[in-house]
Amino acid sequence: MKKQFLRWTMVLFVVFIYGGMIHGAPLKIRMGWGIPAEEVKYVMMRRPQILKNYDKVYTLEWFQFAGTAPQATALAAGGLDAATLAALSLAESIDKIGLDVKVTGGIIMEVSPNFTSTWLVLDNSGINTVKDLKGKSIGVNVYGASLDHIQRAILRRGGLDPEKDVKILEIAFGLMEATLRRGDIQCGAFPQPFLFRAMEKGGVKPLFRLGDIQPKFVQLINVFQTKFIEKDPEVVRAFLEDWKIASRYIQQNPEEVRKITSEVTKLPLDLLSKFLLTKDDFYRDPIGEPDFETMQKNWDFFYEKAKAISKRLDVKNYYLPKFLPSAVP
Repeated sequence: MKKQFLRWTMVLFVVFIYGGMIHGAPLKIRMGWGIPAEEVKYVMMRRPQILKNYDKVYTLEWFQFAGTAPQATALAAGGLDAATLAALSLAESIDKIGLDVKVTGGIIMEVSPNFTSTWLVLDNSGINTVKDLKGKSIGVNVYGASLDHIQRAILRRGGLDPEKDVKILEIAFGLMEATLRRGDIQCGAFPQPFLFRAMEKGGVKPLFRLGDIQPKFVQLINVFQTKFIEKDPEVVRAFLEDWKIASRYIQQNPEEVRKITSEVTKLPLDLLSKFLLTKDDFYRDPIGEPDFETMQKNWDFFYEKAKAISKRLDVKNYYLPKFLPSAVP
């Protein structure tokens, strides 16, 4: 009797453990993220209760990065299942290391009449045109980043050689304003919220904008490992259903989203309230759908003008129509 009891106990234990794994246990997604402007991920991170499938079909393990290029490296090494990439980071990673991922969501774009990244100079600098930058120092967040390639293209169009006529310095966005005002650089690249803060303080003026050379620009996207999609397609579709919910939440609850962003980024709420989710901010698609037509134009620019990638890439090879926000309920 005792042996029979033990046998049935073991059977029930096995059924409980493996049955839970098969039918009930959510699958963990290792997700990369960063700051700023990833509100859709901040919402999913801090308000999971609004999501339909979280903790039922999947869970998220969050890994923070200082930029998108390190996330591409982590994806290539197998350390992440999904991550935030810049359109350029994705193109470079495909071109240089054959990164095998698919674009599944759009995060932010730069497009008129919304915000576009801006290069500032001091009001009293005497710099009024790109040509006036000859012999001067320019700050950018990371060498080889999207903004670096954009500014080099604008300099060349203005008749300057980025390698010979100016000095480009790598400066964190958080230090850019102080470095400019101190005179260590004469021009610097400013995304939000850093642009709004500098303009509000005064004494600076725009010299050129990203929109001067790329009227529409895909900045940040979300990607999944192709092998993850192939292995667990329903988990990815469940995630995308929640991505769509979070994207709509941003549109419908701007005040709450500003609070969430303040919680995550530690930026003051009063500062965020002045620009976040207004016309002075990046553009966000209402359901988090990527703009592939614009991304193709951006990639063509990186190949033809910026020389950031060695070959022309076809964006159609890097997404699957079934795995986009528009393809889920």
